[in-house]
Formats: sequence, C-alpha cells, structure tokens
Amino acid sequence: MEEFLSFRGQNEIDFLKQFHNKEACLAYLAHHKWANGFECPNCKCTKEDNCTIACHKRCTDCLRIISPTAQTLFHNVKFGIEKAFYIVFKMSSTLRVFQLSNLPELLG
Repeated sequence: MEEFLSFRGQNEIDFLKQFHNKEACLAYLAHHKWANGFECPNCKCTKEDNCTIACHKRCTDCLRIISPTAQTLFHNVKFGIEKAFYIVFKMSSTLRVFQLSNLPELLG
C-alpha cells in the first residue's frame, strides 16, 4: 500500500486540488486498495456489495463493512484523513529533513 502513497515530485497546489476533501482521499485509497479485487479481512470472501457509506465495501458472506482506511496507515487516525494525507505528502515530498514539531502550527 505504501508504494502508491509517495507524492514525491508533486507540488503542493496540485496535491491540494486532488485531495481537497475527505471523499477524494477515501476514493483514492479505495481505488488503490481494491485495484486487484476485494478480499474481506474478516472471512477472506472475495464477493462484495457497494455500501451506502461512500467508498466502503460490504462483504456478502459476513456482511462486515470494510473501510478503505482499514489495515492501512490511516486506520484509526484521530484527526481528519485530509490532514493525514497532507502529513504523508509533506514527509514524502520534502527533500530536506521535515520537522514533525512544525505540524501543529502548519495544520492548526
């Protein structure tokens, strides 16, 4: 999963246009997470239904709803996924050492 989260070479304006809201981030994750097909992490079933929650999948066997953030570095993030994406962007696109202590000021 981490290989597609490298934003090296992308400028900040393009990044912010592409990932401007939660839905855009979730759609990106869902597209890459299930690019080779769906597999339920609970029962390993490969059949899914689209869920009423945006970008989520529902397993047809165990009926579990699977989030695109499940089993990724974004799982259980306590702040918005947009901020999490931005942190990954800043860390992967900055050539010099990025100071994590600057994040609170940068993100509010």
